[in-house]
Amino acid sequence: MKEKLNPMPLDEFLVVCQEAKNNFFFLNDFGMKLVREELPASNCFKDGFRLVYSGTPVSVDVEYYDCEFMIFFKRGEEKIPYLFIDHYLFSNQSGYAGVMFAREKVKGVILKTSADVQNNYTSILRGDDDVWRKITALYHAPVAKKGLP
Repeated sequence: MKEKLNPMPLDEFLVVCQEAKNNFFFLNDFGMKLVREELPASNCFKDGFRLVYSGTPVSVDVEYYDCEFMIFFKRGEEKIPYLFIDHYLFSNQSGYAGVMFAREKVKGVILKTSADVQNNYTSILRGDDDVWRKITALYHAPVAKKGLP
């Protein structure tokens, strides 16, 4: 018989949310300010958090809802996911193949991705024109179809 797992209690998850905020504090060094903070209101596994850091020329959203941990980098009209940049610019340095993580696992993911962004995404966070041209060209490039016609 399969044992039902108990979800992480809300009070423990709120600590994880605070740790996410602390781990992304370095964005202040790039002139970004935390302008919006949404915290979970229930113990439902679909409930999560959102941190919005606003800056010029780049802003960053860090969010976790419905078991999906996402980081978005925004510059002008462009909004590019962390995982896309990781795969296409950094050859999947993170090792992640997707964005789905249970509450019990997301703390480690937050630690790893925040350190990765802090250590390797300086040119992206500063809004380097050449890097952003490359990212947006890759993001908007047509995807080759795989498989039989």
